[in-house]
Amino acid sequence: MKQVRNITTVILLGFTLILPTAVLSFGGFKLPSIPGLSGGGSSTSAEVDTKGLTKQTSRVLSDFAKAFGLFGEAFGLKVDSDLMDKIANCSSEKVCVEGDDADKMVDTSNALKDKAEQMKNDGVKLDAASAAKFSTGLLPYAKGTFKGIGLIKSLKDAVPAIQSQIKSNPIGSIGKLKTILDIASDIPPMITAFSTSTGAIYDYATFSGIEIPEGSGPE
Repeated sequence: MKQVRNITTVILLGFTLILPTAVLSFGGFKLPSIPGLSGGGSSTSAEVDTKGLTKQTSRVLSDFAKAFGLFGEAFGLKVDSDLMDKIANCSSEKVCVEGDDADKMVDTSNALKDKAEQMKNDGVKLDAASAAKFSTGLLPYAKGTFKGIGLIKSLKDAVPAIQSQIKSNPIGSIGKLKTILDIASDIPPMITAFSTSTGAIYDYATFSGIEIPEGSGPE
């Protein structure tokens, strides 16, 4: 990853405090419960639920990929459809973001933001077919945005326990634990970067008379 890795912990913590306010203004979602540490809390003696964290990460990224693909189609904006399909349909047992995929996802998010702002400023609304695609993308986008907040916290809370487990039992499930450490390092900055597009996406929806989901919807 390029600039994404350099986002500081302060920004991540700020995101968990600021973004809920923005999201709540568009529907009053209930903060999701996301698995991370069995037994709750962030105690270093807790067992890390690697399967649960991987599953939640995969779902959040899948929601964003589905939304980005639909928004791109609605705007007539070229996006990497193969990448979006790969992430959207990724198994819940792994995280399908490899190499420069995170940067490409952030670039796509930024391009959608710029397009939404441009079309609103130019007073351009979508035709009926495109508006339907945009509307369909709003639910997974809302789910990814809001559940991403809980995911960031769960990953952050899991790090001390993972480090403790690796130190006490380096031969055990070290492969899975290190994978979660990589996820905890790479995924939160990417989701945080996505948050910069939220206002533009919802503003354009409101401008176009497209209803914004009032909840995260069914699983």
